[in-house]
Amino acid sequence: MIRERTTALRSSSILALFPGQGTQTVGMGRRAAEASAAAAQVFDLASDILRIDARELCWRTPDAELKRTKNAQPAITIAALASWAVASEELMGSSAVVAAGHSVGAISAAAAAGYLSMPTAVRLAASRGELMGSVAGHGSMLAVAINGLPTADEQEERAHELAARFHVDVGAVNGPRQVVLSGPRDLIERACAQLEGRAKMLAVSHAFHSRMMAPVESQWCAMVDAVEMEPAPTWSYQGSILAMRARTAEDVRQDLRASLTMPVLWSRVMESTMTLSEVRVFGPGGVLARLARPYRGGRTVTQVDVS
Repeated sequence: MIRERTTALRSSSILALFPGQGTQTVGMGRRAAEASAAAAQVFDLASDILRIDARELCWRTPDAELKRTKNAQPAITIAALASWAVASEELMGSSAVVAAGHSVGAISAAAAAGYLSMPTAVRLAASRGELMGSVAGHGSMLAVAINGLPTADEQEERAHELAARFHVDVGAVNGPRQVVLSGPRDLIERACAQLEGRAKMLAVSHAFHSRMMAPVESQWCAMVDAVEMEPAPTWSYQGSILAMRARTAEDVRQDLRASLTMPVLWSRVMESTMTLSEVRVFGPGGVLARLARPYRGGRTVTQVDVS
């Protein structure tokens, strides 16, 4: 039950994580919406904003269609914010929270922190998905296992070595065991073949977080610059692209602006938030919970499942 999963959220400090594309699942958010009026309202508002049936999008869209970038990004954001809507009722006034998101999850994190309104976040995620899905070319991404490098500096150095070797970009540095390469499909496939059992092609339509997104970057930056941000948020925002704790709304804006062509520095997020006492993942999929385990340090890591 949703209530059973959220009553334990009270804590002195919580790291709230929001997932990105690839975590989408058919049915996501249904449990939350059926158990909580606050979560149901997220779906109602999203339906009005996007002029679609958000429940249909998240609960009944066929998997192949849901994977399309223009559908996946708003759907994940809606489901994550529905999960957050339930939890935030428990957190308000009782805990310190730092919100961080992986890739498009940064939009949900900005909303959870209070910099973006929920309608603005849903609208921005839909625009991002539409824009990124429109990029021409055949790009792909590759997850590469690395051998437990302990620090973000070492992980990033290894990622850049691999990217230079195969003439592609670093898409993400996810922690001591995984980095992601991004670039033209032929080069990514060649890297996969040469790295043999250490690499896995990701089920994505484009080379996100790479130079291949450059054709739409100026349009995205204009969209981000146009949105209204709250200057006095409720919680803190941890950037996953520029790897900084936001002090102002402009810091959040700059992190979002950079999110199309620059890599996700997830290990920096996790290293910089080690002092927080609990980790909660809001939204579909178990990817971020798994990536958090090397940084657990005695903390609980909980998936607030909404599927």
